[in-house]
Formats: sequence, structure tokens, C-alpha cells
Amino acid sequence: LGTHTEIKKVAEEKVTLPCHHQLGLPEKDTLDIEWLLTDREGNQKVVITYSSHHVYNNLTEEQRGRVAFASNFLAGDASLQIEPLKPSDEGRYTCEVKNSGRYVWSHV
Repeated sequence: LGTHTEIKKVAEEKVTLPCHHQLGLPEKDTLDIEWLLTDREGNQKVVITYSSHHVYNNLTEEQRGRVAFASNFLAGDASLQIEPLKPSDEGRYTCEVKNSGRYVWSHV
């Protein structure tokens, strides 16, 4: 069910990590979107989440103002945008989308 994409970019560029879902019309009470980051040491943390009508982020001071949903995540594009890209952003990003009990995973 999940997809894997590898993206290589140069620091200071803008990068959009793709995550598209087609889980049907989102019922706003049941749509959850979560971006996770796994670093080189294998540590995983939540970067940004949409749940219960709100966007929550767990951004570090360095990520603040640079990392956000790229587009209209309620309409099916839950891509993550990072601008400008920093070396500290390196890692494996996972997008998880759940709507009415159905899941989609995307690894970038």
C-alpha cells in the first residue's frame, strides 16, 4: 500500500516531499495526516500533523518558518514543503494519512 520515493536536493533549495491521498471525500472529523522524520541514528519524531480540524507541528527552532504543508491537504495533497533546505533536514520522511479507518503511507 505504501510508496517509496528518493529525493536528493542541494541545501538552500526549496523541496516538496510528495504525499497524495485519494481516500474519498474527507470527513473532517476522521481525517488525520502525519509527517514523521527518521534521522540517521534511527530516531523518529513527528514533524507536522493535521487532526481534529487543527494543524499541529513539532518543529525545532531551526525548522520553524521553513517547514509546512505545501498545498491543500484537505483536498488530497498532503505534500510537505521545506524552504530553504538545510543539511539538518536530512532523513527519511513518512507521510501517513488516515480517513474513516483507511490508511495510506508514503516514504520519502
